[in-house]
Amino acid sequence: MREHAKSSNAARASSAERTSSAGTIYKHLEREILSGRLLPGMSLNEVALAEQFGVSKTPLREALLQLAAVNLIEFRPRQGAFVAEIPVSRISQMFEVMIGLEAHCASLSTERMTMVERKALARAAKECDSWADKGTEAGVDRFFDADNAFHQIIFEGSHNAYLQEVASNLHDRLTPYRRYRLQSPSRVKVSAEEHHRILDAVLSGDAERAAAETHTHGTIESALLCDIVSSLTHSKVEGLTREKLITAGEKALPRKASHR
Repeated sequence: MREHAKSSNAARASSAERTSSAGTIYKHLEREILSGRLLPGMSLNEVALAEQFGVSKTPLREALLQLAAVNLIEFRPRQGAFVAEIPVSRISQMFEVMIGLEAHCASLSTERMTMVERKALARAAKECDSWADKGTEAGVDRFFDADNAFHQIIFEGSHNAYLQEVASNLHDRLTPYRRYRLQSPSRVKVSAEEHHRILDAVLSGDAERAAAETHTHGTIESALLCDIVSSLTHSKVEGLTREKLITAGEKALPRKASHR
């Protein structure tokens, strides 16, 4: 009887440990995918991942199945696991929804933000400025974090929990692709300027203009992003470099008309 109890306890402990390991792996890979550090289409080497986390294939496979269930990765026959890719047409549709949600958030934020939140939005815009001026790879990465903070403050400022949740989730899902367009230093500076136009509208209490400026900001991002992703569609993701992304981004930027 005691032996049976010990065996049952050991089995439960092993199951709990496996579940814990799977959860840790899931959270790590989810963070890497949503941050854009693992690019869409990138292969996930299961042997290397198992070694990295010091686990057997079982908890790793459980984590991968969980990621596949929320469409963050996909399994390809006889090839293995890959970071899920979203078709350009689908990205465009998702951005279309995101633009509407964020514009509405900006409108509500103008009317509902507390003074503390308004000051936080101003600080986030200033943080974006400081990193946009660096013109370095590290600066672009830090700008990306500051940019995310700016948008999240707008979501929270709406003081509509459901709207904030939906907007944040969609924003997170588009994050790996948004990182593409922010590899271009030119786009980073323009984006920082657009933030200030949104900030000015919010602080001046003009809800209609805040929504319009946010809509314009998102529309430009969407068009640039779809051009960039489309230009990279036939490239091997493993061969992508920051330089290639910058080149694609610069090509996608609208050209200023020449004045004679």
